[in-house]
Amino acid sequence: MEKELLENRINNLEKRLDSMEVKMEQIYSIKEVLSAIETTLSNTKARDEKQDKQTEEQAKLIQELVLSLEKLNNKVDNTDKCIQSLEEKVDSFVSANTISVVGVMKDWLLKILIGALGVLAYIKIK
Repeated sequence: MEKELLENRINNLEKRLDSMEVKMEQIYSIKEVLSAIETTLSNTKARDEKQDKQTEEQAKLIQELVLSLEKLNNKVDNTDKCIQSLEEKVDSFVSANTISVVGVMKDWLLKILIGALGVLAYIKIK
């Protein structure tokens, strides 16, 4: 009887050992899965950090571009103001000189007309 009890106990222990081996294999599989997840998370974190750095660099470049565009816009505005000022000066110069030229032309035409009338009068008198 003791022999049977011992055999039963040995059988039970063997079954438990087999069950423990299966559980150990499951634990190793779970450990491998967890290790793979940890590696994936680490890679994702590294990639996210790299993307964050690239995003910061792009933001800086965009800020610099905006500042450059603002400076360029200011220069264009200043150039436009200078052009308007020059146009006004040219217009006033042309207006002033056109009146002078018209006045000079009038004087010349009047003198020529008077001279021509004088010549005609002289011719008629002769």
